[in-house]
Amino acid sequence: MRFFRRKTLYGIVTIGALLLYNLHIIDRIMARYGDYLFNSYAIHEMLFYMPYISIIMLSSILINYLFYKEKENNKLILLVLAIFIIAIIVQSVYFIDRSKHSTTLVVSEIVEIDESGNSICVDIGNGRVRIKCPSIVIGVLDFESEYGISYEWKSDDPYSGRLINISVVKKD
Repeated sequence: MRFFRRKTLYGIVTIGALLLYNLHIIDRIMARYGDYLFNSYAIHEMLFYMPYISIIMLSSILINYLFYKEKENNKLILLVLAIFIIAIIVQSVYFIDRSKHSTTLVVSEIVEIDESGNSICVDIGNGRVRIKCPSIVIGVLDFESEYGISYEWKSDDPYSGRLINISVVKKD
């Protein structure tokens, strides 16, 4: 009976941790846009510590496995360890990729609109940046207005990006 309780506990902890990982990743995506519609900012702040909590949980399970005497019956513990290790690797790759992204806000006029490629071109002073945006946005833009444009770009390609927000600053 005690072994069954241990398996149940590991199953509940694993499912809970995976749900928290999913919530953490979804929260990171929504936080990029400042969207706290589904969860409050306090929950966003608490989810920031999820990677550290997962490392503590992984260490706890690993220590328990190493010092537990009946190792032949611990296939479930190995499965839980494998799931946590895979989750940490996926999360690390995600954070490494996100560290290469930057966000810029410029006030500029649109120089070129490419409707076939769903992109606009703006002059930022030291060059032109091609920004991918939805076709519905392209349909309402014009060349006479000045826009506040927020876009995301990767460090290896600073002259192309993806639109985050656009608003009219000055309409001629």
